Amino acid sequence: MSESIQSIKERLKTVTSLTDPFIAELKQDQRKGVQQALRSFEKQVKKRH
Repeated sequence: MSESIQSIKERLKTVTSLTDPFIAELKQDQRKGVQQALRSFEKQVKKRH
């Protein structure tokens, strides 16, 4: 995945579910910033539900 971390963060703002295929893609990305953004997103989703 060559998408920038900033664009990934922006795209996460439009994702509403942990089952979104984009989330599965991010879990495969080993970049630290991507993993931090993913953890932050997961926390936000859990707070909403």
